[in-house]
Amino acid sequence: MTAIAIALSLAWPVYNLFLAVFALRRPRPRPRQPEHTAGLHFWILVPGGDAWDAVFDSPRYPVRVLAVGRGADALDEACRAIRDVAADQGIERRTVIGVVDGQPEPGLIGEVAAYFGGRNVGAVQCRVRVPARGGLLGFLQDLESAVAGDAAQRARDLLSGVLLGANGQFVRLDVLARLGDRPWSGSLEHRIDQAGMAIRYATDAVVRQSVRPVRPGSWALAVVSGALAASAVVSGTYVWLSALLLPGLVWGLLHRVRFGGQPWHRTLGAAVLYPIYLGLRRASPACVTNAVPPSQPGLLPWAGDNPGLSARRP
Repeated sequence: MTAIAIALSLAWPVYNLFLAVFALRRPRPRPRQPEHTAGLHFWILVPGGDAWDAVFDSPRYPVRVLAVGRGADALDEACRAIRDVAADQGIERRTVIGVVDGQPEPGLIGEVAAYFGGRNVGAVQCRVRVPARGGLLGFLQDLESAVAGDAAQRARDLLSGVLLGANGQFVRLDVLARLGDRPWSGSLEHRIDQAGMAIRYATDAVVRQSVRPVRPGSWALAVVSGALAASAVVSGTYVWLSALLLPGLVWGLLHRVRFGGQPWHRTLGAAVLYPIYLGLRRASPACVTNAVPPSQPGLLPWAGDNPGLSARRP
């Protein structure tokens, strides 16, 4: 039993060390078919936020920004409205819908568009970061998304299994249209794969989101963390405790190497708090509201002769 317990306790740190290798390697290159990106049009859905505060620099591609409600129903409703508008304009096959809940870094639209240069690319997922001013909780969330999550997505990109997050995803409209009137209901990644399309990960396209509230979710990892720590103290062996703290330490050090700016005490503190944070984290439930204004004339026009400007209120 002792050997089995040690093997199980070592599985998690070994898995994290395996992912850390991908955090240090060069990402998979973008498609080299820029001619396929000509004429792309972007709709950006901002869940539960103020779309007029979201600025997307795009010198080549027209951009529309639309505030929607949170949840799959709101996204599905917005998609149906966009599909009707795109059909009227004859641009269904050149339209991309993005879900962005935060501030994009400069160049995001161009970086995402480059990945759609591949004819078989149906969706693109961006990297998500949390601003450093978010305190310790913000640092833990950035550790999870910008380092550990980034490494996992790079591995999936190499193995053709990228996951679409609730923030920073971009999907071709014609792909969504093939999935019916409720494309976000169910596993979107699986359905895109079944449609014969690929999902790519754009690590250089970054969205900065605010710190998310955390409520007790699954207590399993937190209970295991406490049990392992207690076992280490009682038995006098620190194999379990080391196994528990190693992943947080690895991601904290990688965060410091890649981004810098964090003091050492916060980096080391993450090693202790990271497994507990993973066990407790759960975003507050999102409410579903009307996805689009009831009157179609309320939709924003394209940016006219200057498509590099984000669409805003007249």
